[in-house]
Amino acid sequence: MAKRIASNLYGGADERYFEASGVATDAVPYERYTGFKLRYQDFDDADTAEAVILGNLPAGAVVSDVAVKVINEFGAAVALTSAKLDLGFSDGGTELLNGLLGLDETSAPTANQFVNTRRARLGKTPTWVKYTIAYSDFSDADTAETLTLDTLPAGVNIHDLRLKLNTKFDATVTLTAATLEVGAAADIDGLVEGWADLDDDGGTAGWQVVATYNAYGDDLFNPAIGAVDGESVLVPANYAAATALTVTLTVAGDNLNDMTQGSMDLYVLMSQPDGPDALDVSGSDRVIYATLTVAGDNLADMDEGEIHIFIKTAQIDAGKVFRAGDGAVYTA
Repeated sequence: MAKRIASNLYGGADERYFEASGVATDAVPYERYTGFKLRYQDFDDADTAEAVILGNLPAGAVVSDVAVKVINEFGAAVALTSAKLDLGFSDGGTELLNGLLGLDETSAPTANQFVNTRRARLGKTPTWVKYTIAYSDFSDADTAETLTLDTLPAGVNIHDLRLKLNTKFDATVTLTAATLEVGAAADIDGLVEGWADLDDDGGTAGWQVVATYNAYGDDLFNPAIGAVDGESVLVPANYAAATALTVTLTVAGDNLNDMTQGSMDLYVLMSQPDGPDALDVSGSDRVIYATLTVAGDNLADMDEGEIHIFIKTAQIDAGKVFRAGDGAVYTA
């Protein structure tokens, strides 16, 4: 059974949404963030996954956002190779946050900085997710290498892709070509056949024009694919099962492990129809669980790590409601 760590709540009793017992208090109809500290000492299982209880949401509460700040990366006696955070309404639940990665010592997140939770908060509304790719990410003594950027959740839709070249790619011997392909589901160019001229010899920094979209033929958004009431619609690429999002960089003139410069940002517009959008929590109180899953060592062997979790909540039928018109304020 998961243990409760309510002692880690931010602020005093008049500053927070949850009482020390974990039950909601001072509920208000407007949105505000409540912060929780989550530290390596909160996990003591000799296992790679454990859930702890942050608090309870009351009936009628709405959660609209989750933000995470890394105070210190999670580490252990044997170096952790990954650390993933899920937030939900059960042990291992993902309704609020689905697979926030990069919290471990190998990923080396920047201390005292907020991390990008957009991918882990995918929902019905399409969201742009940014992936930064640097020359140092490639290590093969070859002219082509495939990297896995992310494992996308089941049911994800990919609506669009854009690439911004920050620094042109070059190597010890001048590169004469550099091309990026984007793929999914083991098809290395299944989404984009290639952004070319990313090299210092012929490339131009800035936003790049896509060569060919490969999903659904030659166009990721072929209007001829579907129609609603006689009107053409844009149909995104959809993946029913969890899918690896990959990029493949192919160069000419030298090997990838000899590269000396190069950086680009890949932006992917994606959604998940059954993902964690704003949730109306009806009925009885709902318990919020935080599940930490690591690789490389057990949780009980961790010797560092602290993150702060901020959950944006409101209780619609609580507190005072202002009715415009006569200026009167009424208590709900």
